[in-house]
Amino acid sequence: MLESKIFEDIDAVIFDFDGTLYNKKHFAVRLLCNNISDILLIRAERKTRAQLKGIDFFSAENFYKNFFEKMSAELKNKYTADFLKKWYFKKYLMALTNTLRKYYKARIGAENLLENLAQRNIKIAVFSDYPLVAERMSAIGLNVPKILLFDAEEFGALKPSRRPFLEIAQALQTIPAKTLVIGDREDTDGIGAKSAGMKFYNIQ
Repeated sequence: MLESKIFEDIDAVIFDFDGTLYNKKHFAVRLLCNNISDILLIRAERKTRAQLKGIDFFSAENFYKNFFEKMSAELKNKYTADFLKKWYFKKYLMALTNTLRKYYKARIGAENLLENLAQRNIKIAVFSDYPLVAERMSAIGLNVPKILLFDAEEFGALKPSRRPFLEIAQALQTIPAKTLVIGDREDTDGIGAKSAGMKFYNIQ
């Protein structure tokens, strides 16, 4: 999957999830086609997420308050923030996971890579912007132990906010200079890694 030389002088690796551990080509189209009745909500969710990219709210509670209020405004207040919160956690996150399970598998060699890194005592984390990381990992067929899983919402800050990267490095008991971030987006994974003093490898 990746050349071994990129792991030289590295103690820990933080993997992005979407687009990194699997190829997310056509994901948005498939998600929409399988959830036609929620198209307006899904589009508003994605647009709101883009608007909050990189803003640090310092807690999940503050993030969700701002997220669902802004999403409601995006929908001309047709739906309340409370309604959108229930939709997001009870339906939308399940739709994301089901789309993965139906159409996607982990990249060839991904599981072997994770296992090889663990055998070399390189600490591993997966850091996604969305929650249910364990469930979504399982949906694409990745069930590798000894990996720390994080989502940006639990930190209250979407990528490329710097703080979550630093806190993940701390959880991995390593320093930023010896941490490698592997992702598919320069504007989120790349900027976040570099602002935290970490190395970055773009998988695309």
